[in-house]
Amino acid sequence: MFIDAAVNGQIEQVRQLLDAKKVHINSADSEGKTALIWAAAQGYKDICELLFSNICGLDVQDKDGMTALIWSAYNGHHEISSLLISNGSDLDAQDFNGWTALMWAAYNGRIPVAISLIEAGCNTLIKNKQGKSVIDILKENQGWSEVAKLQVIHSLNYLFTLFHISFAVPRRRSVTR
Repeated sequence: MFIDAAVNGQIEQVRQLLDAKKVHINSADSEGKTALIWAAAQGYKDICELLFSNICGLDVQDKDGMTALIWSAYNGHHEISSLLISNGSDLDAQDFNGWTALMWAAYNGRIPVAISLIEAGCNTLIKNKQGKSVIDILKENQGWSEVAKLQVIHSLNYLFTLFHISFAVPRRRSVTR
C-alpha cells in the first residue's frame, strides 16, 4: 500500500501512512525498490521531499543496484536529481553493472542532470564493468547532438581545470650557497 502510493504519486496516502507510523520508511517491494526510489524514478518531487523530512535512506539500492539518484538521472528528472544531490546522496554510487548516475544521464542524453552531477563533484573517472568511463559513453552515444556533447564536455573540462588549480602546489626554488 505504501509503495503503491509512492508509485502512483499519491502524496496524501503516503503522508497518512507515515503519520500513522504504519510503515517502515525504507521498506521495499519485490524489485527492491523503496518509496523514495519509486518517487525519484517517477518524478514525484513532493513525495521525495516528504520522505526526506521523515529521514529515509537516500542510497538504498534496488535489486539491480540502482539508487534513487541513479533512477532520477536515468529518467532525466533534473529537479529531483538536484534535490537528492543537495540532501547528500552518494554521487558515485554504482549499479551492479558499474554504471553511475552520471553515466546513465550521459547515455540517455539528460544534459541538465549530467551537468548538475559534474558540478556537484561526482567522480568523472569511474569506469563501469565494461571498462568505460562517462567520456567513452559520450563518444559512443549517437543519440546526442554535438552541441549536447560539447556542453557536457565543457563542464568536465571546467571541473578538471578547477581540480588542477585547487591542488597545484607552487614550486620552491632551491637556494644554492
